[in-house]
Amino acid sequence: MLLFFIAAAVESLGLPGLADWINQLIQFLPRLVVSGLILVAGYLLGTLGGDFMRTAALARGLDSAEALGLMTRGLAVTFAAILGIGHLGLDVGLLANLVTIAAAAILGGLGLGFGIGARDQVSNILASHQLRKLYRVGQQVRIDGTEGEILEITSTAVVLDTAEGRALVPARLFNDSVSLLKQRADSDV
Repeated sequence: MLLFFIAAAVESLGLPGLADWINQLIQFLPRLVVSGLILVAGYLLGTLGGDFMRTAALARGLDSAEALGLMTRGLAVTFAAILGIGHLGLDVGLLANLVTIAAAAILGGLGLGFGIGARDQVSNILASHQLRKLYRVGQQVRIDGTEGEILEITSTAVVLDTAEGRALVPARLFNDSVSLLKQRADSDV
């Protein structure tokens, strides 16, 4: 309201350039207020999402819970800033592309690192799934020189009762090596 009166006073003083500038400022204020609200909402939602992510990661026992919470908060605030700046009428295409490329590079690197690091575990899980179709508890098998009775087929390995004791054989060895079914379990005969 004060700006309206200042614009009227400046115009009556005979300063049209200053009056036009104040009128443009008055027209720009709603955009500025909405952009500020977008930034505040983005910060609040980012903080809430970051706390939720950190709590969920701590509940799962992840060591990187704090980092995940900060990344979630930072991502939400970054996108809110891009939306707020875009609402002001500025071109944010380049900034949005840079943020998208950076996020894709980081997430792609994390995915690749996880995929390479978990390769053996994943191959054991898949092999164990196939093993359950071919072998049963109680059967006698020999694989890579280890011979014994199947006690259990876990999600990643086969537990054999051998002459020397219990042996834990990774499930992927059944895919990679020749295995011999020596004796079927009583239910299979």
